[in-house]
Amino acid sequence: MNPVKFLRTLITCGLLALTFGCKQEQPSPYTEALGSVKGREVVALADCPVTVRPQEDYLSVILPGHLVIIQKDRLLVDAEERGSFPASSSRMHVTYTNGTLRVLANGAEVLKTPLTNAPGASQPQKKK
Repeated sequence: MNPVKFLRTLITCGLLALTFGCKQEQPSPYTEALGSVKGREVVALADCPVTVRPQEDYLSVILPGHLVIIQKDRLLVDAEERGSFPASSSRMHVTYTNGTLRVLANGAEVLKTPLTNAPGASQPQKKK
C-alpha cells in the first residue's frame, strides 16, 4: 500500500472517530421527582423544574406558578378541585409538558388540561 494513501486513511479514520465517537451526553430537558405518603407513590415528570413534597396525608406537586395537591380521593390544581379517583389508587403519574397537565391514577386518566402561565409565558403582574 502506498504510504501516502495509508497516512490519509489513518488520518480520516481518526477524524471520523473524533467526530462520531466522542459525543458529549446532552442534558435532558425534563425534570423528574418522586414522593410517597401512606402507601401512595407519585411520580412527576415535567419540562420545567418540579418538586414532590409529601405532607401528613397528601402530596404536593410544585410546578412554576402552579400547585397540584393529591389528596385521598381528589385532585386540586391551584386550590380548585379538578378531578377525583379511587381512594385505593397507589400510583399517581403527574406529567407537565408544553403547558399541559396530565394526571393518571393507577394508569387511568384523571385530568388532562392546559395550564395558563406555562414556562416561558408571561406571569401576571401583582397590583401595587
